Amino acid sequence: MKHNFIDKYSSLSSLVHKIDTKIKLISFITIAIFVSFFGLSSKILVLLLLFLIFISQLAKIPVLFLLSRIFVILPFVCLISFSYFITKQNFLDVLNVVLKSYTIILSLLILIQTTKFNDLLTTLKSFKFPKFLLLILSFIYRYFFVLTDEVEKMTFAVKLKQQKKLNLKTLTKLVGVLLLRSYNRAEKINKAMILRGADRNL
Repeated sequence: MKHNFIDKYSSLSSLVHKIDTKIKLISFITIAIFVSFFGLSSKILVLLLLFLIFISQLAKIPVLFLLSRIFVILPFVCLISFSYFITKQNFLDVLNVVLKSYTIILSLLILIQTTKFNDLLTTLKSFKFPKFLLLILSFIYRYFFVLTDEVEKMTFAVKLKQQKKLNLKTLTKLVGVLLLRSYNRAEKINKAMILRGADRNL
């Protein structure tokens, strides 16, 4: 089964990929803080967005891939924009919110797609990132493809039995079964870790 892993293009070879992970992480944090807390004009945000697009192309990340990931947050951006319209904010304020959102997301995408996830976790650890959160991120990365396999197998099995498209009732049942399987797997992993001497207080 094929999966789109979190760091799908991190193994490519480019100038951006060769930059030290610490530098890339600090750069992302700087951009996020700079964009979030400073009143930047729309022109500056557009220039910053264009610069990030240039960096993404320098890193050889496909445009369609970036668009598919960016459009995932479109509903949230629309919701925020709508709330601004309700509070009678002007168009430039709404535009700034949209530009800020996409600038931060694009910079995060570039960071993840040009850095192997294990390297990113190692760098976060060197920055004294909470050990518990690092462990959660590690598990999410390692077991994401396992859950994806479970979903694909369950969906395929249902389609074979029903010979039709999935309806809301069936999807609800699939989500319930997936949650139960995920919980059981988490219990087994937890017991295995404890048997191997893992710290309960992480």
